[in-house]
Amino acid sequence: MDMGNFTKRSGIYLLAVLLAVCTLFSLALIAGAEEADAGVLGSTASLSATGGETVCYLKNGGTGDGSSANTACGSITEAYGKLKNGGVLVISGIYTLEEPLSGLYHTKKITITSLYNGVDYRRAGAKLVTKANFYCGGETVFENLSIENRKSYGGFFTNLNTVVFGDGITCTVKGGVSTVPCIIGGTNTDVELTDAEKAHGVDLTIKSGTWQRVRGGSSGTGYNTCDIRLTIDGGTFKEKFVLASAGTHTGNIDATINGGEFLAGIYAYDLTKATQTASGNVNLTLNGGQFNTVIAAASNPAIGSYAGSFNVRITDGDFSHLTALTGAGVLVNSTMTSTLSTGSHVDLDAEISGTMTFKNPIRTNGADPWLFYYDGFYYYIATASSKLAIYKAANIGDLATTPATVIYTPAAGKEWSKNLWSPEVHYFSAEDVGEADAGWYCFLGSDSGTGKETGGGFGGQRAYVIKCLDGNNLLGRWGNPLTGEVNVPQKIEFPDSDFNVNELCGGCSVININNQKYIMFISEVGRETSGTDSVNFYQTINIAKFDKPWRISGQPQVICSPDYDWEKVGSEDKIHPQVVEGSTAVYGKDGSVFIIYSGSGYWTKSYQLGQLKYIGGDPLQKSSWEKSPTSIFSQSAQLSGCGHASYVTDTDGQGWICYHAYKSSNTSAGRFAFVEPYTATKDGVVIGNGTKKPADINTTYTVNLNPLPLGKKISGFGTVGGDKVGFAYTRVYDDRFTDVTANAWFYAYVRDAYRVALANGTSATQFSPDGSFTVAQAITAAANIHTAYTGKTVDTAGAKNWYDPYVDYCVANDIIKADQFKDYNAPITRGDMAIVFANILPDSEYTAIRDGSNPDVTNNLACYAAVQKLYKAGIVGGDAGTGNYRPNDGIKRSEACVIFTRIAIAEMRAK
Repeated sequence: MDMGNFTKRSGIYLLAVLLAVCTLFSLALIAGAEEADAGVLGSTASLSATGGETVCYLKNGGTGDGSSANTACGSITEAYGKLKNGGVLVISGIYTLEEPLSGLYHTKKITITSLYNGVDYRRAGAKLVTKANFYCGGETVFENLSIENRKSYGGFFTNLNTVVFGDGITCTVKGGVSTVPCIIGGTNTDVELTDAEKAHGVDLTIKSGTWQRVRGGSSGTGYNTCDIRLTIDGGTFKEKFVLASAGTHTGNIDATINGGEFLAGIYAYDLTKATQTASGNVNLTLNGGQFNTVIAAASNPAIGSYAGSFNVRITDGDFSHLTALTGAGVLVNSTMTSTLSTGSHVDLDAEISGTMTFKNPIRTNGADPWLFYYDGFYYYIATASSKLAIYKAANIGDLATTPATVIYTPAAGKEWSKNLWSPEVHYFSAEDVGEADAGWYCFLGSDSGTGKETGGGFGGQRAYVIKCLDGNNLLGRWGNPLTGEVNVPQKIEFPDSDFNVNELCGGCSVININNQKYIMFISEVGRETSGTDSVNFYQTINIAKFDKPWRISGQPQVICSPDYDWEKVGSEDKIHPQVVEGSTAVYGKDGSVFIIYSGSGYWTKSYQLGQLKYIGGDPLQKSSWEKSPTSIFSQSAQLSGCGHASYVTDTDGQGWICYHAYKSSNTSAGRFAFVEPYTATKDGVVIGNGTKKPADINTTYTVNLNPLPLGKKISGFGTVGGDKVGFAYTRVYDDRFTDVTANAWFYAYVRDAYRVALANGTSATQFSPDGSFTVAQAITAAANIHTAYTGKTVDTAGAKNWYDPYVDYCVANDIIKADQFKDYNAPITRGDMAIVFANILPDSEYTAIRDGSNPDVTNNLACYAAVQKLYKAGIVGGDAGTGNYRPNDGIKRSEACVIFTRIAIAEMRAK
């Protein structure tokens, strides 16, 4: 060792040791105090300050000049006055923002922190308490800061300044407020922006913290004409993350996401009114992060109008919790284009692997939970007061943070407006109820909410059903299955009995026995005896046949009524009924069939599950069911009122029960939804570990992730990864064809066929929708679709007839045979049209999405296979009423656009 160098360094070494000791001594004092000791911390901070930057210390009750922690000031307005030219604002104790902070402009960056010069004031309780909104007046950095929000949906507005929420931010709530802070890149109506701020645009970076609502642009009617730059490196986002402003926004958006947890999805735009518009080019780059629920161009695709582009680039990230990645192709009133590109290592077709963990409860709105699985995703719905919502998740464990989609809001003042109880969603096939009535239905009970029907209470509950009016889009519109009215239910009809008229009726569910479906429901007996000495008031579980989801056929039969003491708890007051309800079918892999139901009042901690086993014979006879004399699942020391369950099988084949329970013996609190594994064999249904009690509430469940590939979640993009899977909108349709009116059935098909450059008019202003379509025109269209999909080109040089190159191209690419047509100028038949268009794209693009056929297309026709292929893929249909395809008729130009559009845009296909 060079002793000379050691000697030279020794002084520096000793000084470093002394400084370290002083710092440790200061930190020890901080850790042991409720709030920082101003005498010690202020002195240390003042002695250690370097770099010449202006520093101001701030805390409640401060009376000093802010020059040190010992002399902290007590007013943020005063502090900003000292930092007009930038500097550091140190929150050295608790500071409460009582009034909105606005109009405090500064020319250089201000950093707001509780960690300065080696001293972390958070260790002694330093924090920024927000009881009002914080409007930034210049470039601002928040870092190493504890933020406690006490204003519902309060938070930070950048006012179009450069703002960074850096590392070390934690966000909490207090004072009866349930929302952590929000971040708004723009402003709201409370603040007038400067010209410089308007010209600057939004430049927002987030690296940490937990945030309620984030918008890249403004909220409300704030300034909404600006460019937006977003960089997200971390943080947790509880509500939907919107890149633009609330409502109308004009300007380009560049958003780069490198990390973070997006629990409620990401949307470029959030339009909520028909008059609102979105215009600009959005570039969203995903380099990392966990993405739950949805990434989409818009939160409400059918509302407002859109122009510009929505371009997504994926290089990395966790998409195992995503349910949809949606481009502009699903927007209704739009000229917006969209592309999706991926990094070289991103495989959209790879199945997702790995595990996730979760704990109960899975939902806080847990009353009468109905959990089911459809087409790769889990759906959840539960009892509500005045509107029903569905929650869609990729994994059961995601449901705890999944946002609601309201599907049903009945009008006020009706006999079915309130107390929307026990909703259950079921699918009925054409075989079940006829092709015209096939689809998704939601059973529910409801009443007026006034109690006038029965002099009080819920005796006015009646059974209703609503149908999904948007096919298989369960997050779409729901309403009356007969009239098509949105948000209007259909009362269940009992033409052969008097159920659902004068007595409580509801809790409808479906059970399948020997390939025959039946409807189960509850009713009651003896309400008129309630409160009398001769009370005989109880509920029954009934089963019946049906011919429509809204119409019972024949006489329903009682298969379960209260027999045992454990089914009668809550009726001791002679006012409430003895209860059996919540009947749900459970099927064993060995073919066994059970009905699991709830016994005793839901308002008691003794609400629990019972079991009926089907033992053969007529399901409508009570003798065909064997009733367990004891319950199979009841309260524990932690949970009570355990009942009203639904059952779902996950992607690994594991069965899960979903039941509601109170989180203590206090039944006046809300009910939560819990899940546990279950098995069903001939010996019965076993829940959890078989103790007949709920699992410990702290149990952690580890499950495999939903394997559905990301590629299966993508729709609405013109191009994906450079390979065409749809067709980009390359032209703007401005209602140029006067003979294509907006109320014409073919309007959307002509519009979109024009937008993707697959159809032209017969003149600049005429389309001639009833005009015939020739063989040459059909082959040309087929060639154009094929080139758009494959990227190939048609060589038109030196053609004798204008259509010859397209004929040659289709022959060369096996779309048609060389001698398939004799006269290219003749009108093409509907049958020949199908033959050509069933052979343009790979078979994977003609995936069957529905069953059925056209009755006039028989298997002896040359076009039979082609028509069947297109029909099942939802590309062609049939005449209303008959379903006929008319294969020998000519095809109109408007009808040809249906085929063009449905091939090019999968979302337009019939379900």
